[in-house]
Amino acid sequence: MASKVKVDQLETLDGTGTIALQNQLSGMTGVSMPSGHILQMVQTQIATTTSTSSMLSFVDTSSLLAITPSATSSKILVIFAAPCSVHDDAADAGLALRVSRAISGGATSYPASLDTLNLGASYVYSGSGTSYVQEFSQLYTIIGYDSPSTTSAVTYTLQLYGTSALTVRNNSYDTSQTSITLMEIKG
Repeated sequence: MASKVKVDQLETLDGTGTIALQNQLSGMTGVSMPSGHILQMVQTQIATTTSTSSMLSFVDTSSLLAITPSATSSKILVIFAAPCSVHDDAADAGLALRVSRAISGGATSYPASLDTLNLGASYVYSGSGTSYVQEFSQLYTIIGYDSPSTTSAVTYTLQLYGTSALTVRNNSYDTSQTSITLMEIKG
């Protein structure tokens, strides 16, 4: 005997009985997903150029994105791919990046997992103390987990840091865009 499949039941091959099934596809929610699964993802690209000549301080760029976690136990996987440049005209010059976090417009914090000064990555020197002008450009990537412990909107913003009185830029050329991806991971 051929089997028959319905949404709410499955008839056995020999026709002697039925097995009740729940519609698992429509019943699955973020709550029923096991830990480690992606619950949601938001992504954007931002082309606005941010420049700064501030020395030894972080400055917000225009590259930012928000996500609203569905549970306080969720982790957020944060991925920034940012084209940046250092304009050096007289001295050794470097830049670093970090990502700041603000929950529902509240106080800003700086997760250590999203700070290149803490990670020791994406920190470069351009120049050799000479007096000629040079420009060093590179695509920098920051990837890390954050645990904001909230169900309110969380905004992540890329920040630039210069090591001397030079110009550092994010999205410094016409086609440059920072790519931002935020993924909520079930805790």
